Parts: sequence; structure tokens; C-alpha cells
Amino acid sequence: MSFGGSAADMLHKMKYNSSLRDNNRGNYNRYRDAVVTYKKSRLKLKNEHISKEQLEIIKQNVISEVKRRNQIAVLLTIIFTLIVSILIIWVFGKFMNLTPDFR
Repeated sequence: MSFGGSAADMLHKMKYNSSLRDNNRGNYNRYRDAVVTYKKSRLKLKNEHISKEQLEIIKQNVISEVKRRNQIAVLLTIIFTLIVSILIIWVFGKFMNLTPDFR
């Protein structure tokens, strides 16, 4: 007797979920089209008179600049983490009095 109710509930949920999918399909397509349009419009070349060689040089400069910025960010993150961890250890050492007293 209890299986009939759960089976009916499963069928009802399957119908409900499929109706939700159908309703959201239009929203998804609108969002996807907006994102694709934005990406395409953002990637347009503004100065079309630049040669392919100059474009490659610019691309290499941008790549090297991004790598340099990432390296600086990683270095600053490591330094900040070390400073904070040393500060936390020092503060807990002072408050907890973890250093032994050999008098």
C-alpha cells in the first residue's frame, strides 16, 4: 500500500521536473546568446591596420605581463601567509604560555 503512494509521487515529480526544464529552456538560450554576443563583441580588433607580426608581438607582451603579475601575486600571497602564521603562533604562544619555564 505504501509503495503506490511513493510511485505516484515519483511520477508526479518527474512530470514537474520536466515542466521546469521546458520553462527554463528559453531563459537558458537567452542567457547563452547574451554571453556569446558579449564575448564576440569584446574580442573585436579595434585597430585593423595592425599587421600579423605586430599582433603576435603584442600578444607575447601581454602573456609575459600576465605571467609577471601572477608571479608577483603568488609571491605576495606566500609572504603574507608566512607573516600571518608567524603572528598567530606568537600571539598563541603569549596567551597560552606554551613556552616552558626552566627555573
